[in-house]
Amino acid sequence: MRWPILLGASLWAAAQLVPAATFGTVVTVTGAPTDLVLDESRSRLYIINSTQQRVDVYSIAQRRFLNPIPTGPLPLAAALARDGRYLYVTCYESSSLDVIDLDSQSLARRVSLPASPEGVAVGGDGRVLITTVGSGTNNSENRMLIFDPTPGLSESLRTVVTTLPAPATPATTLTPGRAYNASRSRLAASADGRFIIGLNNPTSATRQVFVYEVASGSILRSRTVSNISSVLSVAPDGSRFMAGLSLFDTESLAVLAQQNAANSLYPFPQNANFNTQQNQGGSVFSPDGSRLYTAFNIAPVNSSQTNSSQLMINDPDNLLIQSGIQLPENVSGKMVITSDGTTIYALSQSGFLVLPVGNLRDYPLAIP
Repeated sequence: MRWPILLGASLWAAAQLVPAATFGTVVTVTGAPTDLVLDESRSRLYIINSTQQRVDVYSIAQRRFLNPIPTGPLPLAAALARDGRYLYVTCYESSSLDVIDLDSQSLARRVSLPASPEGVAVGGDGRVLITTVGSGTNNSENRMLIFDPTPGLSESLRTVVTTLPAPATPATTLTPGRAYNASRSRLAASADGRFIIGLNNPTSATRQVFVYEVASGSILRSRTVSNISSVLSVAPDGSRFMAGLSLFDTESLAVLAQQNAANSLYPFPQNANFNTQQNQGGSVFSPDGSRLYTAFNIAPVNSSQTNSSQLMINDPDNLLIQSGIQLPENVSGKMVITSDGTTIYALSQSGFLVLPVGNLRDYPLAIP
């Protein structure tokens, strides 16, 4: 039989040449997924399908797609309400925030915005933070918005005062398997909802990472960096976050570590390393904070191919790569994990991957 390969030493090179079983299952999605949201209370995944103008609903228990939910044109990102009742979806071309009632699986409200939205996240107080691009009415004053869903409010939408540069316009022609990279802004809330980590891509060469405090409704700190993707993941306690290949300290925005082949317990192929120019892939912290799962591009710079098909298990403090598992296809963006840490769902080149990491040691592995 062919065994899944635990990549290490010479087996890393062997995995590139010898057909072998892989870890995880591919679920194909027709269209261009740009975001992925896990709803554990309903045992569902919500896939934001930009080219199909809808939210694809996948039943985890039944292992099949349910009826999709239509949205406004070019939906880009989504966030689940703290109570699980609503899904908030940013629709770029209609400059709106779609509020979807998940009990009825229908549009409950469409909120008109003064500029085209990209990123979205929900704070611990239930309010929704939205980033917008450099277009629309008075966008210098509307680069970041807060939507308060409390019923009966006369002013449910307000502006966050900020000097942060607006993200660039997203790509409206989406590349199959890489649609996640079309968005130039991402937001990710900490588990307790106290902070929202953001990343804007104002130009092709610069990125702006920032920390938004939910209680005060303000940006606490920001930093300009380069050569990182817009893929975000936040540690369970909110003390650290990953932005592309780099691990940041939330309090100071100092870079604590970066994914590097030299930081691995097993050797990479000769001259191979993580590609900072075509920075594709994703990451997610385990719920207890003891592990960081990543899958990033190790194909050479300027290569027409992408290689983000190795799931790497890292030390979340220093990004030491402890082991790597061969996946059936490339990870293309966001990764989410169940609250018990047993299953990862990751956007991939054909749709999304189902990775039962809680049972990883139950699989026969080829170990050097």
